Amino acid sequence: MSCHLLESFRSTFRTLFILGLCALVNVAWSQKNESEVAVKDYKSPCVSHFEKISLEGGNNTTAITVFLKRYLPHLSDTRCEIKLNYRNLSPGGIHYSFVQTFLGVEVYQSEIKVNTDRDHTIHSIFDNSFDTENWRLSTKEADRNSVIAVQDKEAMLCQRVVVGHTEILTKGDQVIYQREVNSYFSPPDSLVWGKIFNPDPLTTSQQVYGGIYVDHNDTNATWLDNELQTVSFMAYFDSSKFTLANSYIRILDFDAPNIAPATSAVNQFFFNRSESGFEDVNAFYHLNIYRQHVHSLGFDIADHPIDVDTHAFGGADQSAFEPTHTPPRLYFGVGGVDDAEDADVIIHEYGHFLSYNASPGSNLGSQRNSLDEALGDYVAASYSKAISLYKSDWVFNWDGHNEYWAGRVVNSSKVYPTDLSSSIYKNAEIWSSALMAIHDEIGRNAMDSLIFQTHFSYAANISMSDAATLLIDADSLLNHGAYYCPIYKHLLERGLVPFYAGNPCGINGINEGTLEDLKVIQDGHSFAVTNLSATDLKLKIFNITGQQIGPEIEFSQTVFRYSDVNLPAGIYLVSIGSPNNKTSSFKWVKVK
Repeated sequence: MSCHLLESFRSTFRTLFILGLCALVNVAWSQKNESEVAVKDYKSPCVSHFEKISLEGGNNTTAITVFLKRYLPHLSDTRCEIKLNYRNLSPGGIHYSFVQTFLGVEVYQSEIKVNTDRDHTIHSIFDNSFDTENWRLSTKEADRNSVIAVQDKEAMLCQRVVVGHTEILTKGDQVIYQREVNSYFSPPDSLVWGKIFNPDPLTTSQQVYGGIYVDHNDTNATWLDNELQTVSFMAYFDSSKFTLANSYIRILDFDAPNIAPATSAVNQFFFNRSESGFEDVNAFYHLNIYRQHVHSLGFDIADHPIDVDTHAFGGADQSAFEPTHTPPRLYFGVGGVDDAEDADVIIHEYGHFLSYNASPGSNLGSQRNSLDEALGDYVAASYSKAISLYKSDWVFNWDGHNEYWAGRVVNSSKVYPTDLSSSIYKNAEIWSSALMAIHDEIGRNAMDSLIFQTHFSYAANISMSDAATLLIDADSLLNHGAYYCPIYKHLLERGLVPFYAGNPCGINGINEGTLEDLKVIQDGHSFAVTNLSATDLKLKIFNITGQQIGPEIEFSQTVFRYSDVNLPAGIYLVSIGSPNNKTSSFKWVKVK
């Protein structure tokens, strides 16, 4: 056999082998997967840095690259370089994502994420790079599909392929690692009308699933018809018919069962739930309303196109976001209750799309997976709560909480890390419940803005505690720390941040003003402490992670002034103590 034919045979065998493996993979892409099957992480959590660092040479890719090579020890190997994945702008900052290369080949899951403010200060770094000092690896056989994978501390040259919904790393005929790449869960020119559930028939009728309020295999019923609402929205008109499409969202048919999307010769899309057009209209309406909401908050993560199939997965009770197509896709299944009949399912899946646009390719690692599921649950619940308070702590009120599956909640009392399980979906309730508790205190728009800003800073393999620190930082970037105390309080209640003895929020007996004769005047550049009793006092300054900044300062003068031009902008906690163990503390927001 000739070398050419032998290589062709080997290539065909590898392809068939991979396809056969994919057929055996248990693909469960739905946000409804509540199984306790453990999620296998490719690598250990990333190394997190929250020290604020002033950049030299400006806030640009070159300056960041130079800084990282000097700052991160794994990049000292001259065989290593870093390559820019993307640079994203958010209302609060600039976000850089790099990948490590070794002898010109990408190192798999080696993202280095750097988050800065809009000036010249780094706020956080998440490092997934590898120590390559002892690697003895040739990359001469590398091609465009090659990556370097690390297994049991051994580096190896592998092939990376995506087959269907599965990314697979292979070395020869051996599968090194595989993961699912789905996440679960022209301008419009014509005004049209349609009928929808808003957000679902149980919420508007104030019922729970059961009795006459059941799916009954998509059968229409008077009591469900009564919950339909007529709404107006913009759609595309091509001189002969109206279609559910605009510059951002298109209803298409790209997955079985093959059901053509609804169109209309007139400007009305009036369907009941037994007709396939109803799911098309329901999804199109809610997605457009939510896209406009995100855009109104000043974020561009919804200003990208996405295609939607409301009758997908071969009729299974599944839904998913898939980023591997251009544009990305949303799939909604029709098993059980049709997923696109419930606005919670629709907005949950759209949440994955928003997260992907904020920090592309970062949804790696079990806790990072849970953070994405939690975002979907939070934005779904927040959206529905703005419509009705009935059962507003439930998510998937119509699609779940029934015989098909249990649904989820955003008022869980679970605590991190004690209540972590092997289910990324159950773990998501820790984070989503913290977000909703903050939402209830500071309001929807403020909380939505904070969580979107936070997602711009996410990186692969971060933990929930990392996300908590990023949420606090997002508040400093967007609001100069105005919501620090409600954020800190609810994160602390769920174990997501440690208790700081110097916190200014009156938590656990720490109160402002326990020292008598003490007054504080502050601005964004300095603060002054008036010590009317002239008592010997000790002052400490902490950053938002609880790290003390500089040495303890002793003073006894009547007026003590503090400023530090070299201290980066951000939120600081100032604690003042006296010899008799009385304390006072306050929050200081330093600006540039």
